[in-house]
Amino acid sequence: MPLAKLGPPPLQASLRCRNLLSLAAFELAAGFVGTARDHLANVAHCHATGCCASPRLCRAGDEAPVSPPQVVRLPPSRSAIAPVAGSATIVTLPLAPAADRIGDRLECRSMPLSRLLESRRLSQLHDYWRELWLLSRGALADFDAVRLVQMAALGWVHLVDVGAEDPARFAIAIRGWRVPNAGIDKSREGMRLGEHPVRLLSESVMSDYRVAREVGAPLYHRVRSRLRGHNYAYRRLILPLSSDGRCTDRLLVATDFG
Repeated sequence: MPLAKLGPPPLQASLRCRNLLSLAAFELAAGFVGTARDHLANVAHCHATGCCASPRLCRAGDEAPVSPPQVVRLPPSRSAIAPVAGSATIVTLPLAPAADRIGDRLECRSMPLSRLLESRRLSQLHDYWRELWLLSRGALADFDAVRLVQMAALGWVHLVDVGAEDPARFAIAIRGWRVPNAGIDKSREGMRLGEHPVRLLSESVMSDYRVAREVGAPLYHRVRSRLRGHNYAYRRLILPLSSDGRCTDRLLVATDFG
């Protein structure tokens, strides 16, 4: 059931209550319609009264500074080895960062999961995913979205539907609203990756998401890029999830721009 069918929140509230809206979307994806309705009711209350009915959830993490996109230089790439679930997967990277004719550039390096300790948020999220995987092989029905609040990860994670056979049909089910977007308004919730206007980025992401779905194990990357005149440098953790507890058809994609 799309979130909109529970009743669209007023625009004024949606601008103030993005954490609650994100929580509602995750609860709905996990099948908890009642909880999603409660979050939306709190959004409506905020709009009607000007008072937040759920400040500990809605305002959590807002005090944390948001790092602006970093200006980076993109050196030539080399091959990297990325451990996956106790084994090693050889990932061959291009000799130079990928580039297109309009000046966009992108370099994506596979990183060992041991390097997750560089990011407290991503490390905590990976630890929670391991608990979830042992419990039910990452079933969405067991996913507790409030844990995202506790880890200051809400708004920094996407939920991606990778159930389609064609990666171009992979869709952004929930978009992390805090993640910089280079002013690309078309990158929205519900968008298929094949529709993304920046082909260099979409092709790289489709390839990485396809691998994550096929191996059914976490993937960790360091990404540096220049897209539409904006420079970015961030870490990205891709975690496999399942809508039925059996097959990987959802991915939780977390980013850290710190």
